Amino acid sequence: MWLARGSASMFPGVVVEFKVLLHPKPALIRSRTSFFPVDRYPLIVRKFHEHATGAGGNYSDKLELTLNLASTPPPLAEAAGIKDPKLVMVIETWMAESEDEFQQLTKRFWGDMAMDGDLASLALLPLSSL
Repeated sequence: MWLARGSASMFPGVVVEFKVLLHPKPALIRSRTSFFPVDRYPLIVRKFHEHATGAGGNYSDKLELTLNLASTPPPLAEAAGIKDPKLVMVIETWMAESEDEFQQLTKRFWGDMAMDGDLASLALLPLSSL
C-alpha cells in the first residue's frame, strides 16, 4: 500500500492497486529542447492538443512532449536584443525503430510549422544508449 496526499491538506488517499503498461524498448530514442518566442505559444499549444487528442495523428507510443513557459533573465534578453523575454520551451522525445521512421514522424508532426521561429534548439540527441 502507498499513502498519497489527496485533494485537501488533511485528506490523504491510499493507493491499493495500479497497473503499468510496458512497451518494448525502441531502437532509436531522440530528444530535442527548443525555445520559441512567446507569440508562437498558440501554435505550439495547438500541436500539443492535436497530439493529446489524436487529431494530428496517433503518436501516443512514439512521442513524449513537455511544454514550459519561461523568461529569459533580463541581462541575457538585453544582450540578445530580445524585446519580450518570455519564451516557450518545448522538449520532445521521440521513439522510433529507424532513422527513416524518426525523420518521417517529426516531419509529419510539425508539418508546415516545422521549426521556423525556433530561437535556439539543442539538437536531437541520440539517447538510445541509455
